[in-house]
Amino acid sequence: MLRCFLAFAAVGLFVGGALSATPEDMLLYVGIFRNADSAAQYIKAVRWMYTYLNRDVTWESQKLKQALRGGHKLQKALNASKPRPAIRWLLLARLVDHAWQRNMFAFAAGYVIAANFLLRCQSELVDMDFSQLCFDTNATPVTVTLKLPCRKNMPHGATLTRKCICHSYPRLCPVHIFSRLVDATKRAMVGKIFQFSYSAFQNTMRVHLRDLGVEGSQDYSTKAFRRGTAQEMVATGSSLAEVLSAGQWRSAAFLLYLRRADIEEDAVFAAFDQLSDDEEASPGDAAAPHSSSRGAKRVGDVDLGIPSRKKLGTPVDFSLESDAIGDQKRKDKKDKKDKQDKKHKKDKKEKKDKREKKRDSDAVGSPATLAPLALEVAGSDSLTTRAPDRSHALASPVTGGAHSAQAADSDIWPEMFDILCQREDSP
Repeated sequence: MLRCFLAFAAVGLFVGGALSATPEDMLLYVGIFRNADSAAQYIKAVRWMYTYLNRDVTWESQKLKQALRGGHKLQKALNASKPRPAIRWLLLARLVDHAWQRNMFAFAAGYVIAANFLLRCQSELVDMDFSQLCFDTNATPVTVTLKLPCRKNMPHGATLTRKCICHSYPRLCPVHIFSRLVDATKRAMVGKIFQFSYSAFQNTMRVHLRDLGVEGSQDYSTKAFRRGTAQEMVATGSSLAEVLSAGQWRSAAFLLYLRRADIEEDAVFAAFDQLSDDEEASPGDAAAPHSSSRGAKRVGDVDLGIPSRKKLGTPVDFSLESDAIGDQKRKDKKDKKDKQDKKHKKDKKEKKDKREKKRDSDAVGSPATLAPLALEVAGSDSLTTRAPDRSHALASPVTGGAHSAQAADSDIWPEMFDILCQREDSP
């Protein structure tokens, strides 16, 4: 980020220097960004540099804050309406076959490699060299390891390992695509792998998508390979942690998702898209790797079979899911949950009604509950002398059924009548 700022300052458009920028200089610098979130991060890096070098931050102004706020609002509006297409593996297979049949072997191999390794094509695919590859033929299955000298958020390099998946997806195997490319082009495995530029790769990809009848082919960018493979991994049973490791995402925001048990696919990939990748950022963004996110866990070597370690043994019939299908699935899930909640409430209410009904019937029909109240009202000394007989009569309805209850009733009420008459005759 600092290299980007210093390179822009060296162009000579600044009124002040790199360490004495004016508010107008910073407004000019912000204008080169297409992503408002990236602009805010790069401005933060410049502020850090001024603080570290004990320079006065004289370029802070209300105009700059207003420009950044407006950029954030505009970015939200664009993200809400902008289509985010993904190249899932069914479409990827068609795309590779289409390029291979037209003898465009390098582009077909580029599609396979970009999807399997989840590469940022502009900074990681186009300049790939055969010296970055290491094949392990003793492993079962055979693996290939790609060493990147520098990667976004990982300026000291990264290592990606992928397994052979020829038994399930021979056309999309990340290991043998290199030998197929060498055999088709009649060249040795030395030097730069691809001879095309990034713009040629992206434009050719769009042309091939258009030839296949894909709607909105011009809206596809090379980021669609990363997004599509990540979605494919989730659809075939991979966990979010495996997806993050495969793409080596290190945003602290994704660590928050790992703590949730009810992760929804749409929410996860909406968060993926909030990250600024070099394909959809300014040239300055792509040239400078970001510093690592605070609180994020460092990701080491990745050893995942694509699309999923759970599905490698059995071919999977992948399908392109549209937004409408995704909405229908979420609606069905919500309807199912509502029915379960409604049934649970109904069962709970029925149990409660049964308990209340039973309690009411016991309170109204049982002499065992009525007799003590009547005896307490009577309040006679002679009551205590005959208490043992009454207790025996009162205990029997509980264990003796309806016949015992009738016997107890016939014994108690005449006794109560006699007691009350004695109280009226007494002086």
